[in-house]
Parts: sequence; structure tokens; C-alpha cells
Amino acid sequence: MRVTLPFNEKTVLRSYLYSAYPAGMATARQSLPANVLLHHIQLYFPASKLTAEGINRDHFRIFPGLSIDQYGALGWLQSTIIDETLIAAMSRDECAERAYASLEQGRYIFVHIDEFYLPGSGCFRRRHHRHPLLITGCDRSQHLLLAMTYLASGVFGPTDIPVSEFDAGIRSPLGRLPGRYSEKSIWKEIAWVDQTDEPIDQFQLARRIDDYLEGADSSARYLGGDLAIPGYERVGHVYWDNPETVGGYGRGIYEYWRKYLRTVVSTNQNVDMRATRSLMDHKELLGMSLQSAFTGQSEVLKKSRPILLDCHGRATALHNTALIWNSFKSPATGRQMIQMLNELEAAETLGLTNALHDLRSLGR
Repeated sequence: MRVTLPFNEKTVLRSYLYSAYPAGMATARQSLPANVLLHHIQLYFPASKLTAEGINRDHFRIFPGLSIDQYGALGWLQSTIIDETLIAAMSRDECAERAYASLEQGRYIFVHIDEFYLPGSGCFRRRHHRHPLLITGCDRSQHLLLAMTYLASGVFGPTDIPVSEFDAGIRSPLGRLPGRYSEKSIWKEIAWVDQTDEPIDQFQLARRIDDYLEGADSSARYLGGDLAIPGYERVGHVYWDNPETVGGYGRGIYEYWRKYLRTVVSTNQNVDMRATRSLMDHKELLGMSLQSAFTGQSEVLKKSRPILLDCHGRATALHNTALIWNSFKSPATGRQMIQMLNELEAAETLGLTNALHDLRSLGR
């Protein structure tokens, strides 16, 4: 019998697997934990990234993009780490049985695997590459595990893994990339914790929306002050404490977007589609979070909710227009992209301003 755990493969934050995996688990449910909105209201984009050739290029990243560890610190996931020495001591059959039992009991499995052994991946039987992988189902009778990953086509989706390939992939010493991945093989069994009844913290939400609209860098408060978020210390060290990676913050990122698109258009370069996808995904999560945060309170955010839900459609249209630009490089399409970005910013600003007004009215 095939077992498939809830997972939304059209998940938000698809560009980065560390955040796509927990988001896929969360958005497969009927409603998100209300306070997930608090942890995705800010948008942070590093301005550049060093490529393998040693060249800095413009690069955009959604932030916060909560990892499995951060969802755990917030109480939304429970993880059990299986020690590498225990995995090494298990036979292939014992390893498969452990995986089957975990999945049949409703627990996802998160591992690092050598993609040389991962069917459907771009590395399968071509090169060794260590990468995170989430197992979301199994079929005992066919000796298969079901995983979510980026496929060779570039599409994020499911792939079936024979347990023999899975076993080889998690044990392979060749999957490690010196200087990048030094951690030991990780096997985590993950259970979703239902917190849909958790009330939204309206005061904190209002403060974060205010920060977002002002483009204020409130990261110091999020890391250790009165708005501290559990599990952010390591992320803060990597991003917020490194001035070389600082791009824009909150609504201020739109100016970086304008500069980026103008540069792309004036030099006939391709738009980085991961960038537009990240923008699109952030707006989707914002809309979904708002729907969950005030369920049953029809008057709360009555004006702002449809505007903010529409922002996902606007960002998707921008993403699709960027695809057209990449194919034809029409000057009219380039101007259209910049206009669409400006209209997205205006709509989001109006929606969040209305939301802030409603939230402050609730606190009176």
C-alpha cells in the first residue's frame, strides 16, 4: 500500500529547499499557524552573490525563509535526529524498515543524500553531489520511497526512489563537498504539530508591518530584543551581521528591484527567474497567512485582505512577463516589467497600510 503524507508541491519559497520543505508541509494543511504571518512579513534580499567563477552577480533571496529547525524552534514541528552511527550499523533492510515505519506513523524523513543515487535529479548517474531531501511517502510492496526535490527539468516535484538507491545515497562519502558541507549525515524524523488554535499576536504583527512599510532594519530586535524569534541566531549571524550581503529591507527592497530590472533591460540580460519566483512566493504566503490569521473575524482586514491576496497574482504576472523578456528582449516588455513592479509595490503598500490601521483599531 502506498503511503503519502500531506505536502503542497506548489509550495511557497520554492527556490530554496531548506524553506520549501517546511512550507510545503505547512501549506498542505487547511490552515497555517496564525503566527506564521509574524515570521514572513519581512522581506530581505542580499544584493549580490559570488559565483563559482568568482564573479559577483545580482542575486535575490526571500527572507525570512524558515528552515525545518526554525519551524521546530517555533513549536510547529517536532524532530527526532537519528545518529549517523546508528544508520551505519543498520543493514539496508533495517534502514528501509525504519523509513517505512516512520512514514506509516505520519512522520516525514529529512536526510542529506548523494544525488548521484537520486532518480529524477540532474545529478543521477552523472556526478556526486550532497543535497537535502525530504521523504514524504513510501510503497512497501514496490520497495520505493517518495521524495520531493528539484528534478532534472528544473521543476520542483515528486520522485520515486528505490530503497537500494536511497540506502546508497545516504551512506555515500562522495556526496560531501569539501569546504561547503562538513556536517555528518543527518536523518531527521519530523512530525507536524497542529497549532491552528494559537491566537495571533496582533501587537507584534502591527509592529512588523510598520517596520516593513518603513523599510526599517529591525533585525536587532528580532534576534535578541523584544521581538526575538527562536532559532534565528545562526541566520542572523550569516546575513544581518555581514554588511557585504545586505540588500534591501522591508518595502525598501523595491528600489533594489527597480535598479536590477533597469540594469537587465538596458544591457539585454536575462532576468534571474529564481528572483521573480521568490517574490511571487512571498506574496502567496502573505495572502495565505492573512487568511489563516483571522479566520471567523470577517471585519478584520476586510479592505486589505483582497488587495494583498491580489498581490500574488500581480507578482505571478511579473514573473510571466520576465519569461517573455528573456525570450524576446523587447524594449516594450522591459518597460512593462518595471511598470508592473511599481504597481505591485503600490498595491502592497495600500493593503498593508489598511491592515496596520485595522490592527491598531483592534488594540484600542
